Amino acid sequence: MAKQTAIFLLQFFEKLWINCGKAERKMEAIPLGYHSSHLPNQNQFCDYENCDFIFNTNGIVLICGHAYHEECFDRIGLKCQYCFEYLSASIDELSHSFNERLKMNIDIENEFDQMHVLSSEDDNSLDQAEIIKENNDIDKELADKIAVENFHSLVRRHTSGKVTCGEWLRRDAMFIDYHRNDNQFAQSFAPKRSYPYTKKNLDLMAKRTAIFLLQFFEKLWINCGKAERKMEGARIKKPYYYFPPLSKRFSFGAIPLGYHSSHLPNQNQFCDYENCDFIFNTNGIVLICGHAYHEECFDRIGLKCQYCFEYLSASIDELSHSFNERLKMNIDIENEFDQMHVLSSEDDNSLDQAEIIKENNDIDKELADKIAEFTCNMNTFY
Repeated sequence: MAKQTAIFLLQFFEKLWINCGKAERKMEAIPLGYHSSHLPNQNQFCDYENCDFIFNTNGIVLICGHAYHEECFDRIGLKCQYCFEYLSASIDELSHSFNERLKMNIDIENEFDQMHVLSSEDDNSLDQAEIIKENNDIDKELADKIAVENFHSLVRRHTSGKVTCGEWLRRDAMFIDYHRNDNQFAQSFAPKRSYPYTKKNLDLMAKRTAIFLLQFFEKLWINCGKAERKMEGARIKKPYYYFPPLSKRFSFGAIPLGYHSSHLPNQNQFCDYENCDFIFNTNGIVLICGHAYHEECFDRIGLKCQYCFEYLSASIDELSHSFNERLKMNIDIENEFDQMHVLSSEDDNSLDQAEIIKENNDIDKELADKIAEFTCNMNTFY
């Protein structure tokens, strides 16, 4: 296929070279340079009128069709001077034509208005009172229609497009109108004359809340370190944790990251750093993973939890290894399929191998002939 493509391109460009300069004039689809007053020069490379590089063909060909040396293109300000002049003149011409048409339309409208005023002065004197009354009626009807249309748009905006029944639309309209005029959410923030709670009731509720919180945290403190781990599930057993006095269970994924690592947060001492020297010091930080460190110990381990970092690194390595194993398995399956396909295709190709070799030889011969013919034509031209 590559050789056949090469033969086609040689023939095509040979025809273009032979017919160079024989183009017919048709302005719609040709580049912009052929619309300008200075057409792209076919006899020399550069279209700059003061070009000094006559025999130099190194430069750029613009999309408009004009070509310039780089030095010449810099001299004219990095723009095609002929196409710029053509576009500027075309824009000025279109602007002038547009202004003339606007002026003509304004003159026609003024003349028509003058004729209309002269003819209407005689007729308006008779029925002026009726027109004023009719205008007032129209304004009143229009005001009523605007309110109806606005509410209809509001109903349609808050309902589905599938709702076409009149009774359903009436029900939705009543619901929207009620919430517009009786907004309980807004009224809850509006000032009221009588507050529902007295100062005595507020003090009583604050004390009851304080008693509940004290009892709750007291139970948590008493049951500290008594969490239970149970395997539950109808089909697949999964680990769940129970923290007394809470009756709700928590899945393994809901507990902090430190309880997933090999070194659980220590309940007997504050700092989880294994080489900690501040045994009786409880001033430090508790991380979101559950591990706690003194500030000095946290600086020693590089401002990161070493146990959670090791756990995450090992998990990432495990996932990467599993992913690579799956990729390797897919590659082995594809290779096995390709081998089977190759073996089956070798049997089919063995029958017509002679024809392919003969066709390749013919294409090689034809390509060599075309290259020689093209070279001969170029030498003859020069």
